[in-house]
This record gives sequence, structure tokens and C-alpha cells, in this order.
Amino acid sequence: MDSDTFMINRQGVISLRSDATLDREIMSNYIIQVIAVDQPDDGLSSTAQVNITVLDVNDNNPQFLPLPERIEIQEGVYTPSSPGEVCVISATDSDIGENGRVTISTYSHSELFSFREDGTLLAIEALDLETQDVYDVVIVAMDHAIPPRNNITTVRVSITDVNDNAPVFSSDTYSRSILIKDAKVGEVLLTVSATDKDVGSNAIISYSFSEDSSMVALDAETGDITLTSDLSEVTEDTLLNLTAIATDHGRPPKSDEAKVLIHFKTEGLAFESSSYNFTIKENEPEATIVGHVKALTGSPLVTVSYNMKSHEDVFSVDGEGTIKALKPLDKEEEEWYFLTVEAIDSSSPPNTAETMVSVQVENVNEAPVFDAAIYEAHIPSNSPYKCPIMKVQASDTAVCELPRPAQS
Repeated sequence: MDSDTFMINRQGVISLRSDATLDREIMSNYIIQVIAVDQPDDGLSSTAQVNITVLDVNDNNPQFLPLPERIEIQEGVYTPSSPGEVCVISATDSDIGENGRVTISTYSHSELFSFREDGTLLAIEALDLETQDVYDVVIVAMDHAIPPRNNITTVRVSITDVNDNAPVFSSDTYSRSILIKDAKVGEVLLTVSATDKDVGSNAIISYSFSEDSSMVALDAETGDITLTSDLSEVTEDTLLNLTAIATDHGRPPKSDEAKVLIHFKTEGLAFESSSYNFTIKENEPEATIVGHVKALTGSPLVTVSYNMKSHEDVFSVDGEGTIKALKPLDKEEEEWYFLTVEAIDSSSPPNTAETMVSVQVENVNEAPVFDAAIYEAHIPSNSPYKCPIMKVQASDTAVCELPRPAQS
């Protein structure tokens, strides 16, 4: 028998050479010719063929095939019965049988993602870009041997945007009063503003009026409302009632509406705005300035004084229209104050006007506190990049910010 791998002794026992190794993945079958001779010299001989099959040992880890360069799925509502297909991930194993049969599963974010038997990564719960835009999912490829061997890697799943959010105006109503004699063509009377929680073109907003106006124009990009008329034909108090529309650039687009009220006055007393919004941080000292209001008379000879008509025990207003807090405020006790401020001019008889002032008490941020002073974790030495180790958690006594109430 002539072989670099096997040898045979006089008793016919075939064995593996001491310097040889077997690897089924390189050579799974050997065919050997064995010769039997009855005498060393001029003896008779006979030959036999020996087939040696190398059995498999689970000595190979599963190997992932090249992953897609970019893995994405649209945000949406997915369920185990109606999942979203993310991508197909494949793994191979050089072993055979159960040693080479591979199953892929998720090691992290298993509540959101799972695998189908064919290696398709599935989204099985709702995914919202505005909540989280990317997930690093640790996946495991494991063979079915006993004991099994495995391989671990991380795939990054990016959530792409769907135009599922409409623009939202910062207020339901925008209002302004102006004396006709003081109005100037090109003056910015108001600015409307809206935001959109989507991203990209889905978050780009354009502004327009529901109907054209001969007196004012709305800038589609900035939201500025400018005066386009000299108001020469306006001879009495006039209320201009318009509807502003904020439309995003999604497909299909979504929109929001807000009222625009502009009061053109021929004479008398008028606040610059029919409502004001101010903020003040909690625990600020007494006499902290909250904001300023201003009423117009149309004449430098007529002066204006101001009175606080509500919450006089908490706020004051001076002759310049400056509103101050009379004591430190606590957001946990009261977050919003709605004030009525009256303006009185020096005419005889005097003219009066009122405006509403919204004051929000803002929370003062305090340092968060961890739920434990020391955390301990154990991690395998072959763990992949960004493999989750443990979760730490801290709490913060700060309260959440609530939406600003609508102006009216």
C-alpha cells in the first residue's frame, strides 16, 4: 500500500500515519489499493481496494455570507402575523448533516426583529423614525450539532421616513392690531410658523393663504405676512380674516391650517398684538421681568398706562408695559397663567383696550440619578462590535414640556 496518509502492518491492520491528519472538508474519501504477497521473493500476490470515508466532526463555525451594504426598512406598523421584510441574510457551514445545518436568530432587539427559516430578517413590531432611526441588531448563526457552534455579527437597520406627520402650526390663531395711519407698505405684520416631525422633503414646509388677499402677502418660505396695500381705501375699522396653510413636500403632502386675524384701526387705542406668550423659569426671584406689552395710540401726545386685570397677586405691570413676577413660581403648583392686561390712554374720555397674556412656568433642569451606584456585567470574549452588554437606567424629576396653548 502506497499512501502518505495511511499505513498497514503485517497483520493487515490499516492505521493513520502519525504525521498525517484528516480533514473531511479537504478530502472526504480515500481509495487505497492493498497488495497481499505469500512470499517475499517470487511469491504470488493479490490486490484489494479499500474505500475509507472520513466522517464529519463539528469543527467549523457557521460563516455569514457578505451582508448588504445598506439595510433599510420604512417606518410603519408591523406585527408577527403581518411582518415587514428587511433583507435576506445567509450563513454557511462547511460541516455536513446536522453539523452543517444553520439557523439564524436575533440576539438583541428580539422584540422588534426576527428571522424566517429562509434567513429573511423581519420587522415584527411598529417602527417609528421619529422615535428611533437606526437599530444595531446582533444576530447569531448557530449549527444544530451537539454541542453547537455559532458565529455572531451585528447588522445596522436604518428606518426610512414615511410622510406620516402633518405640519403643525405653533398657534391656532395669529393676530395683530395696527393703526392705519402707522401702517407702511412692505412692513412685516406677522410671522406664522409650523414644524414637521418627518425628515427630508417630508419635513420641508411651504406657506400659503387659502384665498388671495389684496392687502397682505404671505411668504411661502419664511411665513412672513407683509402689508401690500397703502390702505388708502380703508375708511373704517376693518378686520381681515384669513386662513394660513402649511403644506409639507411629502407624497402625498400633508397640511395644517391656522387663522390669521389682522385688525386695521382708523383711530383709538390698540395693542400691537391681541395676545402675547411669555415664559419664566420656576424659582426666579421676585420682580423678575416676564415680558413687555405695548399699546399704540397713533399720536405722540397721547400717553398710555397699564393695569393688571387678573392674577394681581402674582404679576404686576408698570407704566411701560413691563410685566414682572411678584414672587418665585413653582411649575409643579401652576404651569400656565392667563393674564388680562388693560391699556388706558390719556384722551378725554379715555380709550381702553385689553390683551391676553399667556405665561408658562418652565422647569429648572436637575441632574438625573442612576438607579444603582455600581453596575456589573459579564460578556463573552468573542462578542462582536456593539453587542449589548447591559442596561443602565437613571431617573429625572424634571417634568415633561407640554404643548403651548393656542393664541386667540
